[in-house]
Amino acid sequence: MKQRILLIDDDKELCEELRDIFMEEGYFVQLAHDGPGGKKLIEDDSYDLIIIDIKLPGLGGLDLLKISKNKEPKTKVFVISGRPFITDMLKDEITKNLVDGVIGKPFMVEDVVNNIKSVLQR
Repeated sequence: MKQRILLIDDDKELCEELRDIFMEEGYFVQLAHDGPGGKKLIEDDSYDLIIIDIKLPGLGGLDLLKISKNKEPKTKVFVISGRPFITDMLKDEITKNLVDGVIGKPFMVEDVVNNIKSVLQR
């Protein structure tokens, strides 16, 4: 069975590009473009990995992170953001093992794919 990825980001073009890349790598991918849409998908289904943008319309990424970990503690979560200080901001979540990786924008697609593969193989 294909591993399942949920990508939540309000940048629709980025989501579609990453979806296509992950699907070529053999993953099943679903998209949400706002917090409430992401919350519904998290509540309705299970995922091996969720990639969450920190700043989302309607419901923030940190709230979604907590919702996803409360539902499925073993789900891997990557946080994506254009803010350069995001790693410092997430120190507590990383320490508590709520966040498995941070993707800073801009990024190299190959690096993201390799990081995702590495985390999902654990």
